Amino acid sequence: MAEEVSENTLQKLIMEYNFYKAQADLIQQELYIVGASIDQLRITAETLEGIIRGEGRDEILIPIGGRAFLKAKLVDHENVIINVGANVAILKPIEQAKQFIENRIAELQNIKMQRENLLAQLLARMSELQRQIQSIAEKLQQQRVQQKGQ
Repeated sequence: MAEEVSENTLQKLIMEYNFYKAQADLIQQELYIVGASIDQLRITAETLEGIIRGEGRDEILIPIGGRAFLKAKLVDHENVIINVGANVAILKPIEQAKQFIENRIAELQNIKMQRENLLAQLLARMSELQRQIQSIAEKLQQQRVQQKGQ
């Protein structure tokens, strides 16, 4: 009967481990996406800063996808149309747009830090579960060897 309880306990621990593993994988994917968003927003903030400093007044490169760019001239150096969410875009003065982007970067960095902390907790729990699983598996193996020897 003790072996059945141990087998059952082992199966429960394995299921719990697999659950945490799936969560950890999702969080790692989220962290990748958040990191990529932060990188894109930093490039946007740097570009806006360059325009504020007067760079790119004659010609700028506009990314059109597939690593292709168009040369263009800015018509309005003072305002930016910015997506504020839910497919809503508004015209903002360039300084306000830059501040909006910087605030969004800060929000995403906070989210990233929270997700990293959660991932660390999950990984710690997974490590503990792994030790428990290993210990129970070894005990079960010893029990089987002892039963065969009797």
